[in-house]
Amino acid sequence: MKKIIIGIIALSQMMAIHSFAQSTFKTVTFKNSLRPSLNLSLISEPKNAEETILAKLKETGYKPEKNGSIFNKKNKQEGFYSFSGVQLPELDNQKLDLYFRVDPIEGDKDYRSSISLIVSKGYENFVSPETDSLTFNAAENFLNTFTSKTEAFQINKQIDEQKKAIAVSEKKWKDLRDKQDDARKKIAQLESDMKNWQQEEIEQQKDVDNQRSALQNLESKRAAVKQ
Repeated sequence: MKKIIIGIIALSQMMAIHSFAQSTFKTVTFKNSLRPSLNLSLISEPKNAEETILAKLKETGYKPEKNGSIFNKKNKQEGFYSFSGVQLPELDNQKLDLYFRVDPIEGDKDYRSSISLIVSKGYENFVSPETDSLTFNAAENFLNTFTSKTEAFQINKQIDEQKKAIAVSEKKWKDLRDKQDDARKKIAQLESDMKNWQQEEIEQQKDVDNQRSALQNLESKRAAVKQ
């Protein structure tokens, strides 16, 4: 549990440092061509990054479950997960196709994963800052909100782990208390038994003395008969 507490403190410090992290412009190869994309580094693991994507899409009114666009191999294209018909708040009701790729980051003391985002207006009409700065900037603002959301997932995960650690510790604590209670009951029973056994011993000693006295009387009678 001590390790988990230290982890939560470390995470809080990291969140304070990276709470203003911004996405950067990059080009990536997708469908045999270089595409303009946005990349955002995150302090949390890839699994939390994926959960963040789904949560943020739901905030726009998009329903990944209904559209069948959950993270699975069927929806993966060259490493990117495709979500069609997403409406970003800044663009009124314009529908976009968003392509997300989540990559682990290894060997970095601050970041654990990154999200790459490619935006299309449909039919693979990919946007860039030059061709459609309004749409690209809206996508950038949307992606930048992932930082706090992902950190929330991370801290919630830490909280869940902490609750589990507390539950385990409390169970051990209760088990030890129960063992002590059982021991006290056994001790009390033994003390009661001891008192009973002591009284029984006294009574039994009297019986032993009586039996010995009876034996002596019989032996005396036998000696008298022989004479």
